[in-house]
Amino acid sequence: MITSQQTGLIAEAYVVAYASECGVKTPDDVRKALEMLISKSALAIKKHAGPLEAVQVLQRTQLHVAPPGGQA
Repeated sequence: MITSQQTGLIAEAYVVAYASECGVKTPDDVRKALEMLISKSALAIKKHAGPLEAVQVLQRTQLHVAPPGGQA
């Protein structure tokens, strides 16, 4: 498999293309479209690696995006 940095660049390009294809116009549109992408990604992980791994990926993502102190 390619490096983490390479996968990150590819993923970013896909997200931009996906958002554009969805026709997002507002921050709420972006949230809705990307929430669907996150959900579908988690379901794909569940299918191929199991539900525990899918939940763990979502939890790691939550920790990565949480603001300092854990408050939104």
